[in-house]
Amino acid sequence: MSGDAAGATPPVIDQRRALSFGARAELYDRVRPTYPPEVLPLLFADLPAEPGRYRVADIGAGTGKLTAVLAAAGFDVEAVEPDPAMRAMLTARLPGIRVYAGRGEELLLPDRTVDAVVYGQAWHWVDDLAGAQEAARVLRPGGVLAMLWNSEDDTEGWVSELGRLVRASRSQDLPRVPALPRFGAAQVSGLSWSREQDVAALPDYALSHSAVATLPAQQREAVLGAVRRLTSDHPDLRGRDRVTVAMHVECWVYRLAVDG
Repeated sequence: MSGDAAGATPPVIDQRRALSFGARAELYDRVRPTYPPEVLPLLFADLPAEPGRYRVADIGAGTGKLTAVLAAAGFDVEAVEPDPAMRAMLTARLPGIRVYAGRGEELLLPDRTVDAVVYGQAWHWVDDLAGAQEAARVLRPGGVLAMLWNSEDDTEGWVSELGRLVRASRSQDLPRVPALPRFGAAQVSGLSWSREQDVAALPDYALSHSAVATLPAQQREAVLGAVRRLTSDHPDLRGRDRVTVAMHVECWVYRLAVDG
């Protein structure tokens, strides 16, 4: 994903879009991609070696896409999600996870109680300075703050066209690598992976994006109609039930400063 230079003025956060996902929590959970387990070593390589499981706070956890991957890997996970409908879906999917109603600027977790704070596709909804201060507050010494960004490989024609249809509906959220108080410079890494996509579900996938979901009804239906035409007209999609989508997940990992 492309982004602005570090230190650039952050975009104004659209809270209407940030809290739009709960209205379609079931759809979001059904169609949005997960994260590959292979990404976890990239996030936690710098944590101090200690016996037992690390405690990880998943912020903006949504319906638990990243939470499930962390829990399956054996981490002790705290999930923080501001939207009640998304929290309800997460609890139904992962009944053993502790779930809190906080947000990035107000985590509602005790001081120095977690080894890592992670954001899966969610940091762009958080104020950089306030989010960093809260992460530093709840992290133990030597802890890390990490952000993950999933994106499709848009060198495939239909993926590029789908992205154009979704992006045409919004001012772009351009992820950037910010400098954060109380943390060292970000370590940026990533890996490629792939997922299977149900072609008939592509309109729902488009609708799971806040930029489309929050459009006025007539404009929203125009976008979804264009996506339906893409599924029936594009030669790489026409007549197919499922396709393989090449993905890339990028990670930004910040280590809490010694005096943090």
